[in-house]
Amino acid sequence: MTTMVAAGKFSKTPPTPCKSFNRNFLAECDGKLLSIFITDLGKRVEIFKLNRSTLVWERVHSLGNHTLYISHSSALSIQAETPKMEDKIYLPRFCEQGIVSYSLASGMYHYSSGSEEGSLKDYYGTREQLSSGWVVPRWH
Repeated sequence: MTTMVAAGKFSKTPPTPCKSFNRNFLAECDGKLLSIFITDLGKRVEIFKLNRSTLVWERVHSLGNHTLYISHSSALSIQAETPKMEDKIYLPRFCEQGIVSYSLASGMYHYSSGSEEGSLKDYYGTREQLSSGWVVPRWH
């Protein structure tokens, strides 16, 4: 096990909270370090936040009014622009012509493309955009 510096002292690295996963992402959300785990075909999504005083990962059940955007090259969180975008994780995946998001509230994937909407229990049958990233426009 490796060590990390916490509050100026060396301590053990927190153990991985999820033992079986295909992809893992780190993101900051509302001042907290999150670790997002996705299993094969997205059958399970689990989020944990690091308790910095105990260095223990704690399960997160809701992002509140935040939205996560994750891809191979970046992961970021922002306050949701609309209530419909709250508590969701957006992925660089498409179903039909719509972008796929995972809802923590429903535990399902959802997509919308114009008049076509749907829900999925995993992301089998979706297309992944491999060379992707997220851009947050700043107009001021």
